[in-house]
Amino acid sequence: MAKSAVAAGFLACLGLSMPGRAEITPELPGREAHHWRADTGASTDIRAIAQTPDGYLWLGTASGLYRFDGISFEHIVPSTYNRRQSSLITALAVAADGALWVGHDFGGLSVWRNGRLTDLPPEIQSKGAVMAIATAPNGDVWVACLGSMGQQLRQYSRGQVHVHDTNDWLKPESIDHLLVAHDGSLWISQAVSVLHVPNGAARPEVVATKPVFTSSLVEDDHGQVWFAGRDGLHSLTGRPARIPIPDTPLRPGVFQHGQALFSDGRVLFAGYRDGLMAVPVQRAGPVMHIPERAATVMRDREGTIWTGGPDGLTRFGRTVLVRPALPGTPITGFALGGNPTMPLAVATDSGVFAIGKGEVRPILTVPGITALCAGQSGEVLVETEKGDRLLRGANWQSIAKPFPLISANACAIGRDGRAWSVIGNAALYQLNGSRWQAQADLPPSQFIVSDQVSGAQGGIYANEPLHAVLHIADHKVVPIWQGDDIAVGFVRLIKVIGGHTYIGGQMGLARTEGNRIIAIEARNHPWLTGLTGVTLGPSDAWLITSAGIVRISRPDFEAAFRHPHQPIPHRLLGAAQNVHARSSVYWSANDAEVDAAGQPWFVTDQGLVGVDLAANAVNPMPPPVLIRGLQAGGVTYIGSRAELPAGTNRIAFEFAALSLTDPLHNRYRYRLEGVDGDWVEPGITGDGARQEATYTQLRPGTYRFHVIAANGDGVWNQTGATMAVTIAAYYWQTWWFAGVLAIAASGALVAVFNWRARVTSAALRQRLADRMAVREHIARELHDTLLQGFYGLTLRFQSIKERLPQGHSTIADMEKALDRADDVLLEGRERVRMLRQESGPLDLVAHVSDLTPVILGDDLPWTLTVKGVPAPLWAEAAHEIGRIVREALCNIVRHARAGHVGITIDFTRDPIQIDIADDGTGLPDPVRRSGSAEGHYGLIGMRERAKGLGGSLEISNVAPHGTRVRLSVPRQIVHRALDDG
Repeated sequence: MAKSAVAAGFLACLGLSMPGRAEITPELPGREAHHWRADTGASTDIRAIAQTPDGYLWLGTASGLYRFDGISFEHIVPSTYNRRQSSLITALAVAADGALWVGHDFGGLSVWRNGRLTDLPPEIQSKGAVMAIATAPNGDVWVACLGSMGQQLRQYSRGQVHVHDTNDWLKPESIDHLLVAHDGSLWISQAVSVLHVPNGAARPEVVATKPVFTSSLVEDDHGQVWFAGRDGLHSLTGRPARIPIPDTPLRPGVFQHGQALFSDGRVLFAGYRDGLMAVPVQRAGPVMHIPERAATVMRDREGTIWTGGPDGLTRFGRTVLVRPALPGTPITGFALGGNPTMPLAVATDSGVFAIGKGEVRPILTVPGITALCAGQSGEVLVETEKGDRLLRGANWQSIAKPFPLISANACAIGRDGRAWSVIGNAALYQLNGSRWQAQADLPPSQFIVSDQVSGAQGGIYANEPLHAVLHIADHKVVPIWQGDDIAVGFVRLIKVIGGHTYIGGQMGLARTEGNRIIAIEARNHPWLTGLTGVTLGPSDAWLITSAGIVRISRPDFEAAFRHPHQPIPHRLLGAAQNVHARSSVYWSANDAEVDAAGQPWFVTDQGLVGVDLAANAVNPMPPPVLIRGLQAGGVTYIGSRAELPAGTNRIAFEFAALSLTDPLHNRYRYRLEGVDGDWVEPGITGDGARQEATYTQLRPGTYRFHVIAANGDGVWNQTGATMAVTIAAYYWQTWWFAGVLAIAASGALVAVFNWRARVTSAALRQRLADRMAVREHIARELHDTLLQGFYGLTLRFQSIKERLPQGHSTIADMEKALDRADDVLLEGRERVRMLRQESGPLDLVAHVSDLTPVILGDDLPWTLTVKGVPAPLWAEAAHEIGRIVREALCNIVRHARAGHVGITIDFTRDPIQIDIADDGTGLPDPVRRSGSAEGHYGLIGMRERAKGLGGSLEISNVAPHGTRVRLSVPRQIVHRALDDG
């Protein structure tokens, strides 16, 4: 007795209490449990849990090793089958290099490294059963095993193994547990001894002899080391202390020997069949017993607690949600506006309950409730299947139903204290004394709510399903929203907050803005679907929808109604715990309210749920991101680079974000550089831990896939993961083949061009030749027929004249006619000569030199410049060029008022260029742009002649003043054809 008193006083000095019996509870305070059982595909009979740096959770079970990404379990098969190795995993530990060490019940050790599970080489493999594994910051791995050689402690360091046994380090006792503390020292728990090996020590020291059998070692958040036995925790470093457990102790753990973990001011004991015990470290708080068969307990990088045991895996994630004990299932939403001592009321199938100061207390116990509402002066109206109750002051008044077999589905109490009811899904009634009176002059409604908060002197809002939202006051009905204008779908909520009336439906939320109604639609914001409640707190707006509890800051909430189509910053709560809006709401809903203390409350499909604003459950850790693999052509590629064969045109990347707190709501952004211009952000699909991106019709080349991710609270890992992909090319897809094709195509184009030019030149030459042939034919015909005949006629007339007598009157006329005939003959011969002369080659320079002075005269100076070696041209071509030059010179004389004319013939170019430039007034812009002056056709004729030669004509003004006419004619048409001839 004296010893017990001394122990109690000693614990009191340490701030520790002697707990009594534990309270049985399914949850840890401030945490929400989620279970994976065999019926959900989970692995069971879990003996050990570890987490590798990539974020995966690893489970050692009786049936082998499993990897968990927060969604699904993947069985890891050894690279080489070993029939002498047990599938029962007894221990897991992660080394400093990220490798996972796996201990088997027999068959030694395996290591997961670089995507493969392999056994240790035979020369360093452990023998027998692995009992415990511990890893050190310097890379050493300590393994306790039991085999034919007895107890051994094996140290794996830098590729070598050092074996310690009872001959040097160990006591002749079994090894229960190993611990490497943060300072790098090793702690060894044996059956009745605890050994300590400080850093650099050659031998361990015995630091404790345990009065109880079976224990594990644990280090708290302050670096103090404890050993856990069946009577509690005993400190091994720092001040002597003991944290007792209830007087009904946990039985010894079969695996990992009753593991313990410090978390949230409590010590968690994994008691295997006895469940999980949470014992407060300090005096305050109850001891909690969670009937969860737990063989092991651990905390991951994000602070989530995991337990594993015979039944499967359990996650205890942080949460801000509180779930007070509310008898029964909620039937109605909140009734607000009653007595200040009970600001919120809610009805269940057991009765009516008041919510305030974090407590739930009953107001009225009555079954069969169908509607609940409250008034500004403290009135509460409860409508049931068998009758109604009205609370005024402290007294309940019974009110008979107008129709015993017809129930009410909604009620409201106006600002003037009058009670209203919707009975039989449509008819509107008003309470007069103790009797309901039908309001036949008012339209049938689905539900009604009071507008008392708006400051009106009475009145209600009513909803006609899919037809109109109405305001009714003094029996006057005013539609405020109706018909196809109702953008939020089936209306289930009308609520007045401040100066706005909010209207919520299955497809969004709207509110009044003066005479306008602004809707935020679920088609732009899917998380608004299934809205059943909205309320405003001091700094946040709160909603409950099918997506969960939605928290929006007041400024962002106000901005949403100014810009309803833009993204709305928000945070989802409760989705990981499957907390969503009630799906059973058909009539009216008011499932979100803030109590007098500012705490939000919600009626959900999981019952009554509140939000603890003082708690901080935001996960600040960005998630690890990894690319699980690349699928292409039926082959999976793993690593940071993949070389794909030619012909690959479809690839699929599988990637994952390993935030395990709320994996269903992890978010992703990815892009394939060289294909995607910007980030692609897929929606949340319900499989948030892993995603896939598929690309098709890819060309050969090198691509870089980049993916980043955020956890459920929107904290992004901006670095993410990358994978380089190279797709080989067939020879016809290579650059050199494309170059060859380009050269061949260029050659073909040149050949086609040359062929086309030759064809065009031949056609033009043929036209010139045909024209020359015609001229020669005309010359022959003129000479051989017409001129010869005309000459014969002249001789005949001469003969006739000579036979006339002297002095005859006709002789003089005949002589005149014969003189004229001689002139015609002379002109004809000259014409024949010219026709034959124009069919031969002609010197263009001489031709231009001859015609220029005739046109310009002696008053206008001119110069002729010849570049290159002049070559004779086809006479027809030379004459056409001369006619163009003549027209240009005539225009200068008529319009330019020039002081000098320069003519340049450039034979060095192809085409041959003839420039006629003056220093006159220049060509007016309208004439230059249109190419002619109205009523004048000289420029048009010049262009037509140039086109007939296969050339072009350019007319431009030159600086500082003047005009230049440039004629370009192809050499092969006017010159090379001469060679061909």
